Amino acid sequence: MLSKNIINYDRLFSGTYRLYGNNAKNILQTLNIVVVGIGGVGSWVVESLVRSGVLNITIIDMDHISESNINRQIHATIPNLGKSKVYAMKERAQHINPNCIINCIEDFLLENNIDEILSKIKFHFLIDCTDNIKAKIAMILYAKKHNKFILSCGAAGGKDNPLLIKYSDLCYSQNDALLSKLRYELRKNFNFPKHFKKNIIRKKMNIPVIWVDQVAKIKDCNIMKKDKIIGGLSCHGYGSIITVTASMGFIAAGIILNKALLD
Repeated sequence: MLSKNIINYDRLFSGTYRLYGNNAKNILQTLNIVVVGIGGVGSWVVESLVRSGVLNITIIDMDHISESNINRQIHATIPNLGKSKVYAMKERAQHINPNCIINCIEDFLLENNIDEILSKIKFHFLIDCTDNIKAKIAMILYAKKHNKFILSCGAAGGKDNPLLIKYSDLCYSQNDALLSKLRYELRKNFNFPKHFKKNIIRKKMNIPVIWVDQVAKIKDCNIMKKDKIIGGLSCHGYGSIITVTASMGFIAAGIILNKALLD
């Protein structure tokens, strides 16, 4: 095993530098990104950013790793069961690049604490990987107020086709109940623009989102445990699959990296 002192860190990300050019290293090392929700989508966002050479990432989540996370979250392993998601993700990130700085905030981001939390962070991009409407609204309002770029991810539950993932303004999303609710609340309570129904011209809300253009599926299933049938999200709610959640995470990271390095 190589000592940390003799690792050539430029070689770790030389592929990224060759792809994006001479300024890539400096940009990636000064970039600061906030990822909220370190689960099925957010954990893959962080993985992608770290492996691309981003040095400064703040990750926010209050959950702990459980058995049901194993099928789609990169930090979810048997040894990590019960661990804080943010600290498990930090440990993994620093195994990839010991020089990366992962700021862990073990909390849920909501309207009553967002100013206190985010005002302390000098960040360039905010990636919303949560499934909480109030949190999504709070992040969008904060980003608009402070002129920060926010990318909001829609629902992955009940979706099985990663080829149907889309990137658009919030006004265009469909087959996504989470983003539909978000759009409704923003228009009703915060004066975001509505589209013109008569001629089906949609006025942009200037909120970029990632979503899966697929009707969510619910499958019947039984989970056996000690000869008893138990129900959970897999039975009474939407199931999920890594091929969709990870793909959404990769796309989200790709959008942010391209904006930082190419725009």
